[in-house]
Amino acid sequence: MKRVVSIVLNNFKNDSRVLKECVSLYESGKYSVTVAALHDEPLKTSEVINHINVDRIKLITRGLPKKKPVQLLKYLEFIIRAIGKHKKCDIVHCNDLNALPIGVLIKLLYNKDVKIIYDAHEYETERNGLHGIEKFLMKVIEGYLIQYSDHVITVSESIACSYAKDYHINKPSLILNTPKLQNTKKGNLFREIFPITNSQKIFLYQGGLGKGRGIRLLLDVFSSIDNSYKNTNKPVI
Repeated sequence: MKRVVSIVLNNFKNDSRVLKECVSLYESGKYSVTVAALHDEPLKTSEVINHINVDRIKLITRGLPKKKPVQLLKYLEFIIRAIGKHKKCDIVHCNDLNALPIGVLIKLLYNKDVKIIYDAHEYETERNGLHGIEKFLMKVIEGYLIQYSDHVITVSESIACSYAKDYHINKPSLILNTPKLQNTKKGNLFREIFPITNSQKIFLYQGGLGKGRGIRLLLDVFSSIDNSYKNTNKPVI
C-alpha cells in the first residue's frame, strides 16, 4: 500500500477539496493517507477524519506577530518539521504553491523515488493581492519547482491550458471544486424567511467577502437600477 502525505498550509478544519481527494484515495484501497497541516488551538494535533490521518504540526513560532519577515520564519519552520516527519512517504501531494517546495526538497534531499503531485487550487501567480516583484518571483519559483512534479492537477480548463502554455508541461488534470452529488428537495427558503415576493428575482452571491471579487461592482449595478420600477419587479440581493 502506497503512503501518501497531502500537505496543506492551513489547519485542515474546512478544506473540503483536500478531504474529498484524500477520501477518494483511501476508498480505492491502494493508499494510506495522511494530511500534514498547521496546528491551531483548540484543534487536536493528531486525529482521524473519515479514515484519513491528520497530523497538525505545532510551530514554536506560531504565536509571533503576523509580519512578513516573521511569517517567512513560520513558513520555514513548517517546511523543516513537515519534511522531518513525512520524508519517507511514497507520494507527496502538494496543495497550492506554498506546499510545493516541501515535495521538491524531499525528492532532492531524502527520497529521489518519491512522486510529487502538484495541486494548484487556483491560478497561483494571478491571485488577488499579488503584484509587482512578488508576483514575478512567484512566477519564477513556480516555473522552476513545477518541473519536478510528476503530475499536475488544477481546478478549471482555462487554468490547465494556461499552466501547459506558461511552463511547457503536459496539460494538468482537472479536479473541479464541486460538492458531492446528492438528492435534495426543491425549496423556497429565502422567500419563506425574508419578505420576497414570487415576482421578485433573487441574485445570490456565494463566496468570500474580499477585494477582487467584484462585490462592490455588483452593488453599484443594483444601486443604479431605475427607482421608477415597481417594487414587485425589483431584484432582491
